[in-house]
Amino acid sequence: MNEMEVISHLNVSVGLFPFTKILNLNIDHGPNVFGLCTIVGEMDHESADEIAQRTDESSETEVVTTASGQPARLFCGVVKNVSVNHQNEYAKVTVVLEGTCKKLDIQTHQRSYQDTTATYGDLIRKSISGEGTAEITVTDKQTGQLIVQYDETNWDFCIRMASQLGAPVFSDVQADEPHLYVGLPPSDQVKDLSTAEFQMAKSTMSNQMQTGKIVVSEDASDAGLKSYCYVFAGNFVKVDARFYAVKSISAEMKDGILEMNYGLLPMGNEAPTAGATTDVKGLAVSAGVNQNCSGKMFTGTVKNVSGSKVQVQFSFDSEFSGNHWFEYSTAYSSSDQSGWYCMPEVGDTVRVFFPSGNEGQAFASSSAPRFMGQSPKDKVWMAHGKCIQLTEKGIKISCDGEEAFIDLTPDEGITISCKKDLNVNAEGEVKVQAETIKLIADEKISLGTDRAFIDITDETITLLGKEVIVE
Repeated sequence: MNEMEVISHLNVSVGLFPFTKILNLNIDHGPNVFGLCTIVGEMDHESADEIAQRTDESSETEVVTTASGQPARLFCGVVKNVSVNHQNEYAKVTVVLEGTCKKLDIQTHQRSYQDTTATYGDLIRKSISGEGTAEITVTDKQTGQLIVQYDETNWDFCIRMASQLGAPVFSDVQADEPHLYVGLPPSDQVKDLSTAEFQMAKSTMSNQMQTGKIVVSEDASDAGLKSYCYVFAGNFVKVDARFYAVKSISAEMKDGILEMNYGLLPMGNEAPTAGATTDVKGLAVSAGVNQNCSGKMFTGTVKNVSGSKVQVQFSFDSEFSGNHWFEYSTAYSSSDQSGWYCMPEVGDTVRVFFPSGNEGQAFASSSAPRFMGQSPKDKVWMAHGKCIQLTEKGIKISCDGEEAFIDLTPDEGITISCKKDLNVNAEGEVKVQAETIKLIADEKISLGTDRAFIDITDETITLLGKEVIVE
């Protein structure tokens, strides 16, 4: 087994940046952060000016070492900023890198996930598809409800989804493209750091958890370790007879040598299997809420109706898929629930309200029909083929188009039309009074009681009664 060589300014280099000497190096990484690397070094004036001009936020580079027994790549990330300070004989250049998962935190998105059988891990992988990859190292579970990503970057969305599993997100600081883990990354090695400086303290933060904050639970000890051996979050280390998982790293170059400070999670006295998933164990994350949706209202199109529930495609979604049903809130004109009531139809526009940061509490209301009157002054209500129109000319109540309707206008009076039977029933009297009454039938007109009647056809008139009087 080769002896471990310390990482120093003599064996560290930075891909895009031709430093002649590394003056300082800091690397910080932990849960729910991209990972941050700051390099300060010397460079000739010409190279420094050239680097400053051609480097932008899309530039990507790596920090590597040739130290034996150490990982070759210490950090890979995108350039956050570059500053140049010209000295007499050289230029002092400071470079700040963020892990490649920073690429997931640039653009916000608006979309909904309405498949309640999908897991939180499914949503994480789907949200970053084409941009990066994800591994779920904790127990996954179904969402069981609507999930909305609104004005939220994929990075923030992944952290919020991971919090529903009680887990933090760890970014891969070695990866060329965004790669993240929900829970501690699987470890591929167990390093024996028994000779390192070790500190142990009992956590007292368990009763002070805040939403979205990551703390060590009350039954876990907060272990700290200083070492010259470079390992990554999720790696297993051995200190004397006990084993730990690395949860955070803070590396700083002191007197030209890189010194690491590790935050550790106790794993017990039994050696873990290399390559095993480490789960979160001592890490606890409270479930995050969707503050971007809380108190907001979005419009959408009704796709399906069932009883008092509707399925809705939001206006910001390019397509609809899923099985989530929204309760539909209807309006009533009185406390006894009498008055106007109808469910929207497929194709109608509805508003969906989010009363809180829990998307599962969202409900639909305030529908508007897809077919409106030609005049903006016309008022139209439709439900399942039944229509009430209030226009400047009058009122029309119709059923399934022209199958049956009543038309009321001050100019033409009242028109009642029906393609099937028209029945008028009353327990009392029915009075029909007018200057002229016309009864017209294609085949026959019948007027009668139980004991007398008149039948009129095209050719005959039949009168029947106990006594018939004709003048």
